[in-house]
Amino acid sequence: MGEMPQLTRTTGQSYAWMLAAMCVVGLLFNRWQDGMSHRRLVLWWASLIIFLLLDFLFLVVPIRYGSSIRQLTQRGKLWAALVWWTVLAFVAVVVPTGMQRVRRDHPLVIGTVGLSFVVALVYGILRLSKEWRSIPTRFIVAAESGGFIVQFPPNEEITSAIQKIPGVLPTSDAGVWAVPADVASTSALMQFAKTLDFDFLPTRGKAAAFDAAVNKVD
Repeated sequence: MGEMPQLTRTTGQSYAWMLAAMCVVGLLFNRWQDGMSHRRLVLWWASLIIFLLLDFLFLVVPIRYGSSIRQLTQRGKLWAALVWWTVLAFVAVVVPTGMQRVRRDHPLVIGTVGLSFVVALVYGILRLSKEWRSIPTRFIVAAESGGFIVQFPPNEEITSAIQKIPGVLPTSDAGVWAVPADVASTSALMQFAKTLDFDFLPTRGKAAAFDAAVNKVD
């Protein structure tokens, strides 16, 4: 049985972070000055790199959304890393004072490089947006050997409700219950799912994993 991520964020926290991130970026570029001392220059770049790293780490934290969790696939995390490195590379080409002479002497080359970074950034963001997956945190799935498996995060209200289903038994996994396939149990399970907004998931490709939970019934 797959484990749910322990660390998650809410949509509210996501919007708050976005607002804070815009403020940090604005502050950073407001602090940029031509002819800064080497020490201040190193501090500025270190601050930018640390911010981008923290922003990346926040991005890959799954989002709690209703009765499901949205998270990036492994491929999505790689696209996110590419996007963040592209941002850093773009800033490295556009911002530094030392690049002014290069931009003046080779405007076409710098313009082409800058445009390629923008294209890569847009493409990376588009690919990144397609790599989010929604995973229900509470669901019901049919076990291959018969009956149903119900899984949900620890919750006293739901636990109390599921215990009222005839024949239900807990498994050795926390928050995972086995329900027999007889008429009374199935009818009670359907009402339970409707009342508490549980999703029924298909078993194709997952039957073995869920069926293994049935064998853990105490």
